[in-house]
Formats: sequence, C-alpha cells, structure tokens
Amino acid sequence: MSNFRDCFIQARDKSLDNIQNICRSLLPSDIKNCPWTITDKGGHLGVTIYDDETQLNAYMAAYIQWHKGKLFHIFENLPLGALNGDISIIDWGCGQGMASLCLYEYAKKHNLKTKVHEIILIEPSEIALDRAEFILSNIDTKANISTINCKLDEVNENDIKLFNNHKVIHLFSNILDIQGINLKHLSEILFTNSESDNYVLCVSPYYPSSGNRRIDAFLKYSSICSPFALP
Repeated sequence: MSNFRDCFIQARDKSLDNIQNICRSLLPSDIKNCPWTITDKGGHLGVTIYDDETQLNAYMAAYIQWHKGKLFHIFENLPLGALNGDISIIDWGCGQGMASLCLYEYAKKHNLKTKVHEIILIEPSEIALDRAEFILSNIDTKANISTINCKLDEVNENDIKLFNNHKVIHLFSNILDIQGINLKHLSEILFTNSESDNYVLCVSPYYPSSGNRRIDAFLKYSSICSPFALP
C-alpha cells in the first residue's frame, strides 16, 4: 500500500494542489469524496490531536484550498516587501505545515525574492509535526527547520528564540479560534524576537453568529505586550 512520503518524493509536482490530490488518492474509497467527515470539523474545536495517517490525508484533502485562499488573501495585503528578502517563519499550531507551504507557493507564484533562513514548527500532534517537517525539508533544503511538539500554551520564549535578526513571519492559521488556547500567554511571548520586524498573520474560520472576536482579543493583548506599543 502506498504511503504519503513515497508518493510525495516520487511526485514531480509538489504544489499544494498536487499534495491535495495525493492525499485524496490515499484515502479509503468510502471517504474520498467526503474527507471532512473524519476531521473533527477541520480541527477548529481543538478536540482532536491527530494520531494516524488517514486523519492527516483527510485534512489535506478537505481543506487545502480553504487555507490557501485565506492565506493568499492575507499575503496580498501585507506591506510592500514584507515577504521579500531574508525571513524566518514561526508556524503556530502548524499541523502539516500548510500555512508555511502556502507562503512558499505564494512567493513562487509572484516571483518574490524570498529567502527563508529558519522555520520553527509548533504542533501538539507528533505525526502531523513529523509530516510538516518532512514536506518543508523537501520543499526547501537550505532552511533550518526546528520542531516543538507541544500545545501552544506550553511554548516558552526559549522555544521561539531565533538565531538571526531577519524579518519574522508569524503564521496563525485556524488556531486562534480554538477556545482552550490562552491568548494572553501567546501575546506575552509573541515578541521574543523583538530586535526583528515581526509580522503577525492571523486567519480563522468565520462564524457569522460571533465573528472573529478571539483574533480581536489576541491583537488587543499583543498591542499591549508589544515592546513597540505606545505608553
């Protein structure tokens, strides 16, 4: 039986679209056309920490286009030049590295001169974290990739201290809406690399009944905790 790593290594096309196709092809026939049925509503509720390959494949098959659309939109609205030149990435609750992969694909599509020096991947699911590291290390063989296998509330300043002063791109994709995450704690450690320019990118599912209030709360906390905040 084929597995994801074999299929990915053999594939010439390592785009997000083809990763989605690979993952769908590996699913049992009864869920190929409805992979979201085994993903705990996309993982938004923070209930499930994935522990098997079928869950990983189902998530990628179901939600790659969703993440890609939102992240490309937010990349387009960054200040001019934010993704050009030397950068580091901190991918919070990275899952299989989808947000980082979207950044690479966006930069390639728009011919940006992006050079990623470091990537810190943070994720409580060991199997998802391993896959994220595997995919990204094949996409970019020169970037220094480190992994932190823990919940976001357990991350400390030492975990996210970078080894250079390049621009820092923080990726929060479908993470801040999870009710159990302590937004104040995240805000307090967010600017550990305060000597660098920090860009904090937050995307979340839209809930019509409540909006995205947790993102608003996170940004409020962050503005208070930021070393650049006005008194």
